Amino acid sequence: MTGEPDLTDSRQWRNRSLVRETDEHRLRSLWRTLLGVVIAIAPTAVYLVQQNECVKISYEVSALEEAYELLVKEEQKLRADRTELESLTEIERWASRERGLRQPTPEEVVVVRADPAGPPDLLARAPRHANEGALH
Repeated sequence: MTGEPDLTDSRQWRNRSLVRETDEHRLRSLWRTLLGVVIAIAPTAVYLVQQNECVKISYEVSALEEAYELLVKEEQKLRADRTELESLTEIERWASRERGLRQPTPEEVVVVRADPAGPPDLLARAPRHANEGALH
């Protein structure tokens, strides 16, 4: 005996496929358990999704409030700048500083009437002594 199987022997071992039958009862029990776990976890999952959305919305609201506050501050600053720029004294300062202009002397002021038929109260006038010298 050499330890090798004798292939000429009629009693040879043959492996046959082993087929296991499924246990329908255990399979149904497993599916029921899985379904129960999913149903039990579903409210928690929905709650977490809702909380996540609330947090996102609160961040967006916070960012919008900050942007609104910045816009309000900028508007206030622009209103102050506008008031300052519209003042005649500031315009005169700017004209003399940036453009090199100066105040005209009374002799240099000339009043031009656009509508001679209009009421004289609405027309701009130079001082009395300047009008006499420029109109002659």
